[in-house]
Amino acid sequence: MPSTTLPSEAPTPASVHDLIQGIVQRQPNLIAVSYEDTQLTYAELDAASLGVATLLRRRGIGSGDAVPLLTSRCVEMVACVLAIVRVGACWVPMEADSWSQDRINTVLATVDHKVVIVTEHLDCPVQNAINREEIRDAMKLPWVKVSETPVSPEDVAYIIFTSGTTSRPKGVIVPHQGLANYVQQGDREAPFNFGARTTDKVILLFSVAFDGKGPPKIHAGNEAHSLTGGSFLRSVIQYTV
Repeated sequence: MPSTTLPSEAPTPASVHDLIQGIVQRQPNLIAVSYEDTQLTYAELDAASLGVATLLRRRGIGSGDAVPLLTSRCVEMVACVLAIVRVGACWVPMEADSWSQDRINTVLATVDHKVVIVTEHLDCPVQNAINREEIRDAMKLPWVKVSETPVSPEDVAYIIFTSGTTSRPKGVIVPHQGLANYVQQGDREAPFNFGARTTDKVILLFSVAFDGKGPPKIHAGNEAHSLTGGSFLRSVIQYTV
């Protein structure tokens, strides 16, 4: 049975991106992510994230930068997160479908940033935004060699903000080491974190700004299937029949 365990001679991955790169090299034609009628293989996702990384480099994003990501459950979200990591930056997830404008403004005012990636159409404009059309165009760019920045286990992977229900939203810093350790825990006897394996499908139902969601779900060569409300019932039937 396929296993998520790395070979003993393999170097310890510094990030989830390193784990995904291993799948890109070993099984590039596996489906990595799907959303409605759109799906990307691991090879296609790798190329798409390289295109977005090129766009970020052109906008001056590099090591130590924080990139707010105003998004939803979509293919572009996964490519953007991987692109942000490739240039050595960290992402700050924000939910476009459910967050209030006040909550979005609070996070943007708190985080020092150069650009904001926006994968959805918004009623209120966001300053210094890279919009959905730019992201989709970048994902289709011919393959190019972008200057990637190696990350260390101690580097910041992402900053996730609390809901602010009882007070002002607070940012929690999550390092690459913690995220990589989280997604690799568990085995057949103790299937922590779903025990996802190659050919499995993991349905992403929660907000993209909820801890542990997004690209980490495809670290094992499985497929992340993103859903919005309208497609939820159909997919529940599909995966339980």
